[in-house]
Amino acid sequence: MHFKNNINFLRGLVLNKLFNISTPLNVMFLITNKCNLKCSYCDIPLRNQQELTTDEILKIVDNMASAGTQRLSLLGGEPLLRTDIGEIISRAKKHGMYVNIDSNGLLVKENLDVITKLDLIILSFDGEKKVHDVNRGKGSYEKVVEALEITPGYTKVMSLTLLNKKNIQSVPFILKKARELKFTTLFQVPYHPEGVGSDSLSHLAADQEYREVFRYLLNEKKQGAPIASTTSYLKCLLNWPDYYKSHSTEKTLDCGKCFAGKLFCVMDVNGDLYTCCNYMGSISPPNALELGFEKAFNRLGENLPGCKSCIGGAALESNLVFSPNLKAIWEWHLNTPQVKSN
Repeated sequence: MHFKNNINFLRGLVLNKLFNISTPLNVMFLITNKCNLKCSYCDIPLRNQQELTTDEILKIVDNMASAGTQRLSLLGGEPLLRTDIGEIISRAKKHGMYVNIDSNGLLVKENLDVITKLDLIILSFDGEKKVHDVNRGKGSYEKVVEALEITPGYTKVMSLTLLNKKNIQSVPFILKKARELKFTTLFQVPYHPEGVGSDSLSHLAADQEYREVFRYLLNEKKQGAPIASTTSYLKCLLNWPDYYKSHSTEKTLDCGKCFAGKLFCVMDVNGDLYTCCNYMGSISPPNALELGFEKAFNRLGENLPGCKSCIGGAALESNLVFSPNLKAIWEWHLNTPQVKSN
């Protein structure tokens, strides 16, 4: 990221360490439930909530900037289904934020004017055509491969693979494709909370299969494979005691300290604010539209989660960086593009 963002990240971390001051440095925003796919392990498109309007989102983004937000991750559903997505990205960029979206890739070609505004796009990629289409729908493989081919000319691109029992043997293929098309890869275990995932536990591979694949990824990363997931992250997943439990009240070796609700948070489509995805739908959250983003974020400190470690991809990498884990910081920096000028 840009030097100024890095300095502000460091400042927020120091204030938290020394004075227990919380700053929403990183906000993950589920910007829509709407999606043009129906993935086998996701119920997000079935959620029935009133989504924020353009003006409401722009106001909240302004509030985020005032509160100190440095990175905004736009998630879904499919973020590119929002016709105002370009306007939202532009407002965040105006405030100097690093902005990325997660996408299934189907609408990338039609939205290159939007893509070029981003610092990073993360594209869902499950493996070979048969595997990807079984998980995400017929014809989705061709679309995401096309997106992986064209996006490097417009912004930084990474793939994200949710490792489940249908695609856990596809990791070598994904790395081969990454070398061929010049993108980097992220891997995580599905960890959807209740009401968001479609019986996600039934999609998990066996524990031993996960341990084998994380050993493989660690070895491949040492050999220079295009893996953006940090070494510390992969080690945490390798040593995770039970993949059927996405979070733990015990501090797990190599997983860092939890900073959810202190240095990062999750905002739902209606403005509800959560410490992290694990608690979506299970507690009564403060609302950023009703209270203002900064006040809602400060309310999170009144009821921080009881868990001390988790395997949620973005949360875990953030926890490792904020802990701080110097190796994780260095590796993430190497895979993070510079913020584009406004």
